[in-house]
Amino acid sequence: MAGQRKTRAAERALLGHNSAGRAIDTAAAEELRAAFDRIQAIDAEMRGLHDKKGDVYGELRSKGYDLKTFRVVLSRAQQDRGAVLERDSMVDVYEAAIFGTTGDGGGDE
Repeated sequence: MAGQRKTRAAERALLGHNSAGRAIDTAAAEELRAAFDRIQAIDAEMRGLHDKKGDVYGELRSKGYDLKTFRVVLSRAQQDRGAVLERDSMVDVYEAAIFGTTGDGGGDE
């Protein structure tokens, strides 16, 4: 029942105020088509950018770089520096507790 009310409300919003049938107001139809076209264009741009990004990763891979490490560095660069440093500190604490390390990479020597 609630779904039907939402559908009817949406139809009324699209119908012209003098409209007797289910035809969409010409201005509303044009707005919908314009929005549809804009979204499609943006999606096409995003696919193109995604392909370019894949090309860059492919270049790195072909040169022997570790992509997992590169993605971690990229992700960290996009985060707040203070939050990254705090998380690193917490990782050191957890590793020391779990593995008995000092956080300097030296281990139990």
